[in-house]
Amino acid sequence: MIPFMINPLSLFNCFSQYCSIKSSHDSSSTLDLMNYEFFYPTTLLPIMGYMAEEKISAMMMPQVRGYMSAILPDLANKDYVSSKSYALRQLTPDQPKLMHKTTDEIIDLADTSYGGKEAFFYLFNELINNIEEHSNSTRAFIMAQKYKKLGFTETCVFDNGITIPTCFENHGIEFSTDSEAIEKAMNGKSTKKDQKGRGWGINTNVQIFTEGLNGEIFIASRNGAVYLNKDKIERYRSTGIYHLDGTLVSLRIPKGYINVTKYLERKDILRDKNAKDV
Repeated sequence: MIPFMINPLSLFNCFSQYCSIKSSHDSSSTLDLMNYEFFYPTTLLPIMGYMAEEKISAMMMPQVRGYMSAILPDLANKDYVSSKSYALRQLTPDQPKLMHKTTDEIIDLADTSYGGKEAFFYLFNELINNIEEHSNSTRAFIMAQKYKKLGFTETCVFDNGITIPTCFENHGIEFSTDSEAIEKAMNGKSTKKDQKGRGWGINTNVQIFTEGLNGEIFIASRNGAVYLNKDKIERYRSTGIYHLDGTLVSLRIPKGYINVTKYLERKDILRDKNAKDV
């Protein structure tokens, strides 16, 4: 086993790693990543988004470049890369057919030991619909990676859109903090007037992957972040270097199989959890 993967970083610490890298970057046109041999998707995707927005390149280890070179325009002319263990794509809203094709490509990584293709299909279909319908983004990155030796897959979506709190503000939905807005989205609060829409498309996925598969979910958006597993929810006030211009949704899914049907109509996602602010 590769030494730096023996004790995987938590999802929050992966996000913190990105924030630290971004805050330490000076005004140069090159981002120095030479001290890093490996990134989980939760760190890698916002880094790639930052590089794309700032139009900067990076000095990086060969194994990190292997991910990025197939995606970023300044490194290659491709927009998709995959292997037997991971799939990664950059998307723009003017590619609706490509966005939905991505669902089929990424769920090819899934098998019955990591939730099953049905669960993966539902997950990515909802997240991609969210990018199309709610975020007003100009760029999004989607990645799924299977870590067989660690016994989980990590799936991540990052877009540079208007964020969950801003979307709620635009629709007159009240909240006290950005983390509360994210929590409302997790509970299925919709920006559609008839409340029959899926809102931000993450409420059912919270049930499926935390309760059904004992997974973890981390969402950061603007000045808030929320971590959730089947036992607890933690809210973060992510101001300063932790501010995120966009929305990051990350899930870690351990081995297991689930029938998603029984979770599609439930509404009690966070009702019984003990929440705490961090």
